[in-house]
Amino acid sequence: MQTILRCDTLLKIIREAILISAFFLAIIYAVNIFSEKTLPYRDGYGCLWRQYLLEEKNTADIMFFGSSLAYCNAVPSVIYDETGYSSFVMAGPQLTIKQTYYYMKEAFKTQSPKLVFLETSAMFFSEFTDYTRINISYMPYSENRVMASLFAAEGAERLGCLFPPYNYHELWADYFNEKKKEELKKEYKIDLLAGYTFLKDTVAQDKNRDRSLTDYSKKTYDGNLKTLIKIADLCEKNEAQLILYSTPMYKPLNPEYYQYLERDTKGLAAYYNFNDEKDKIGFDMENDFYDIFHLNYRGAIKFSKYLIPVIERYNIEKRSHDTKLWQERADYLRQRMG
Repeated sequence: MQTILRCDTLLKIIREAILISAFFLAIIYAVNIFSEKTLPYRDGYGCLWRQYLLEEKNTADIMFFGSSLAYCNAVPSVIYDETGYSSFVMAGPQLTIKQTYYYMKEAFKTQSPKLVFLETSAMFFSEFTDYTRINISYMPYSENRVMASLFAAEGAERLGCLFPPYNYHELWADYFNEKKKEELKKEYKIDLLAGYTFLKDTVAQDKNRDRSLTDYSKKTYDGNLKTLIKIADLCEKNEAQLILYSTPMYKPLNPEYYQYLERDTKGLAAYYNFNDEKDKIGFDMENDFYDIFHLNYRGAIKFSKYLIPVIERYNIEKRSHDTKLWQERADYLRQRMG
């Protein structure tokens, strides 16, 4: 009799556990749907997760990660034209190294690139930047989004990253406003720039531009280095070759910081400091820069072509992909260039 009672009690506990789990899963699903409806439409400047998830699975040969220095400077359609390799830029404004780690974990769910380029300027960012809300809120609602919210966001932003309507209440609170309704109705489509952000404006970089060095915390760098090791392990686990690079800037970091990277990444991943090669790349300082950090489309095209020998050095196998889409992407870039 006692055995039967124990079995009944155990079954009751299991049923209750299943019901509770189902309840919380329903809440998470509802939050996800509601979040999708309250986030502002986004079609540039990083965090393009909605567009990324529209890519055919396992068709990206190469992926770029990092901050705005990744999504403003790497042009996938140029790389495709030159090599036949397909790529996507999955980056975010001032994306920290910790956030990048969760970006990679999430990105590898649908793509399995053989080359992964990581722009390294974030190694010297503070633990938190001004764009935590945007960088995490646009991630798919998954365990990586939750982990990024808990461990890669400052306390004041965690709730809003887990529940975006808290941060973007002005959108849903005024849901019946016609302009807001039109914003929320926009549908995401394949990104014809494959994650790249097209910058057309030009600011001449000359001796009158501010080139004072920015100071960073060595302690912050050391913490980021631990996460970089985790990133390298993640890439190895996913059979992706990790390539670290410092993008060319008019206002580069303190040379000492590049020395840290060169020293500390030996045996971890290949590292390229393209600031040492600005003359070889052939930048026109009057016409190829958007500001002191970012390249405009002219400079980005030159830089992307300069990456070709690096890419071809690894001789990765090309995946099958939609050639019509990539031709459309090439045509779209030319159209934007005018």
